Amino acid sequence: MLQVEGLTKNFGGLTAVGSVDMGIRPGELVGLIGPNGAGKTTFFNLVTGYLRPSAGRVTFEGKNITGKKPHHVAGRGMVRSFQQDNVFAEFSALDNLIMAAHLHSGVSFWQSILKTPASRHREMDIRQKAEETLELVGIGDLADSPAGSLAHGHKRMLGIGLALMCQPKLLMLDEPLAGMNVSEVDDTLALVRKLWEGGLTILLIEHNMRAAMSVCERFFVLSFGRKIAEGTPDEIRSNPEVVKAYLGTAADVA
Repeated sequence: MLQVEGLTKNFGGLTAVGSVDMGIRPGELVGLIGPNGAGKTTFFNLVTGYLRPSAGRVTFEGKNITGKKPHHVAGRGMVRSFQQDNVFAEFSALDNLIMAAHLHSGVSFWQSILKTPASRHREMDIRQKAEETLELVGIGDLADSPAGSLAHGHKRMLGIGLALMCQPKLLMLDEPLAGMNVSEVDDTLALVRKLWEGGLTILLIEHNMRAAMSVCERFFVLSFGRKIAEGTPDEIRSNPEVVKAYLGTAADVA
C-alpha cells in the first residue's frame, strides 16, 4: 500500500530524515517510534506532502506521490491527524466534521448551500455520517458543543473524527495519546483497535511506548532521522540498539 524508498530531508547542514525505507501492507497496524527529535513527525510531513523531500520516493497504491500537495495525498486516501488540536474553535463539533467532508470533496461553500434536491440529499448523508463518526470516536453527546470548549482529550478524538470524514484508506495518527489521562488513553486505544479490526490500515506515531506495544503488530524505529530497526513488538523490545537509542533500559518496554 505505502512504499517509502530512500526518503531524505535536509535542512541546511542538518539531516532530519536520512535515507529511510519503509513499507506498509493493506490491513496492517504499524507503529513508528523513536526518541524526541528522531524525525518521526518530519517523516509524516514528508510522506503526506507538508514538506518536500530532498531525495527519495513515496509510492501509495502503486502511484508516485513524492512531493505532491497535501490535498492531493489526502484525496488518494492517505489522511493524517496532527499533534495540535486543529479544529475550527467557534463551530460545533458536528459542524467541524461536516466542514471536513466538504473540504475533502472539493465542494465550495456556495455549492454546499445550493438547495437543489441532489444537494439536500448529499447534505443529509454528510450530516448522518458526521453524527455516526462522533458516536464512533466517543463524543456523540458533544455534537453541539463549540470545538474550542472541548477538553483536550475530546479535541484529540475530534481530530481523529476529522480524519475519518476524509475517507482514509491509510490513517496516519501523530501521537494521538499526547496529554491524555489514563481513561482517555484506554478509550483511544480501544478506538484504534476498532478501526483496525474494521479493516482500516493505520500508521501510528506514539511516544507512549507501552500503549503502542499493546496495539501495533509491527514497528519501525527512527533515531537521529535514520531507521535503526523494524520488527514485531518482541523483536523491538529485545533489540539492543533500540533500547540504547530510545528506551533507556529493557524495563522500559516490558
